Amino acid sequence: MQRCWRYVLLFLFISLFFYHSGACQPGCPQIYYDLTIKEGDWQTFYVNITIARPPHNRVVFVMPSWSPGGYMLGEYSKYVRHVQAKDADGKQLTTLQVNPSAWEVSLPTAKTMCFSYELKVSPRGFMGRSLTETYARINGPSTYMYLKGAKEKPVTVTFHLPTGWKIAIGLEEFKLPNSYWAPNYDIFVDAPALLGKFKQFQFDVAGVPHIVTITGETNFDQQKFVETVKRIVTYETQQLFNDIPYSKYVFMFNIYPGERGGGGLEHLNSTTIGLAGE
Repeated sequence: MQRCWRYVLLFLFISLFFYHSGACQPGCPQIYYDLTIKEGDWQTFYVNITIARPPHNRVVFVMPSWSPGGYMLGEYSKYVRHVQAKDADGKQLTTLQVNPSAWEVSLPTAKTMCFSYELKVSPRGFMGRSLTETYARINGPSTYMYLKGAKEKPVTVTFHLPTGWKIAIGLEEFKLPNSYWAPNYDIFVDAPALLGKFKQFQFDVAGVPHIVTITGETNFDQQKFVETVKRIVTYETQQLFNDIPYSKYVFMFNIYPGERGGGGLEHLNSTTIGLAGE
């Protein structure tokens, strides 16, 4: 909650960006997320959602219960803790959990509000969240609540991370450190994030950057592996389809030693892939 004041001051800049980009007209709500990982706390993600110009004097925040492409209900709200809301002056706003996945906030006069919650780590998998001393995996629908009635509005997200951690994500960079932008909530949460200290490679095809990240135990020639990925991408985009419908793409590979089989989940500008290791 201590970051609320800083975000209120930044909203002038953010609002001008959205207005001149045509993404948001004057008067629409501005939605700004930040996700914090605290050094030494490897069990909790801290999420803050700042809203400028809330659309009503009562607003509802909803945690999804399903990830697109995942054939199961996630019950993501069961990992939510310590929900609270404040106005720009730090005054506590009345918050009521109206069902297992939704919280209503009353803000009769607030022009800007900060809604925050904590998230415990969830079981490993493409639809959950994992956190260790070296890296974290973020799945959007299991991490970020949305403002009901405003999913079509543009959003930004900033990551606050331990020293030395880096970010791999399919979203466009925003004009603030460690910040990214999406034209709406659905595109925002369809961009998983890898945060931390990990091996990263890059190659370009027809001028478009492709990022390859590798986490987990590796005992193979990673550079040769990346070259194989590049050959596949080059064939599919230059010969098979003759098109690259994205400005950046991120491959996130994780190696699971001692397991058989693997799996993956495709996204708009990225993909997460689990591979069996020896």
